[in-house]
Amino acid sequence: MNKVLLLFFLGLIFYVLDKYYYPCKKKVSLEHNILHYFHNVTAIIIYIGPFIFKDRRILYALLLSTIGLIVQGIINPNKEQTCILMPIYNKKCGIDENRPLYDIFSLLQIKRRLSMESFNFVYYLVHTSLAIYTISKLMK
Repeated sequence: MNKVLLLFFLGLIFYVLDKYYYPCKKKVSLEHNILHYFHNVTAIIIYIGPFIFKDRRILYALLLSTIGLIVQGIINPNKEQTCILMPIYNKKCGIDENRPLYDIFSLLQIKRRLSMESFNFVYYLVHTSLAIYTISKLMK
C-alpha cells in the first residue's frame, strides 16, 4: 500500500476514535471537521514518518515539526495540553479544553496510567527520540 495512503488511512482511524471517545456537544462546520482530520493525520505522520520516509526534504520537515512540538510543549503555560490547537478545537466543540487528541498515547492508555508530570516526561522523551532518530537518518 502506498505510504501516503497508509498515513491518511491511519489518520482517519484516529479521527474516528477521537470522535467516538470525545464527541462534540455542539454542531461544528465541515471545515472544522476537516481541520480535525488533518490534525490527526499530522500526528500520525510525526510519529511514523521518520520510519517510513527516506526523502531528506520530508525528514527535515518532520525534524522541524518534532522540535516545534517540543518547544511548544515547553513554552505552553497549560502543561495538561501539549498542543496549542486542541483547546481551540475543544472550545468550538463544547468539550473540556484540556481534552487531549486521541493519539497513540491514548490508544496505549499511557495518559491514563501516568501522572501529568510523568506523562509529560514520556511525551518529551518520545519526541526527543524521534528527533534523534531523524537526525541519524539525515546524517547517513
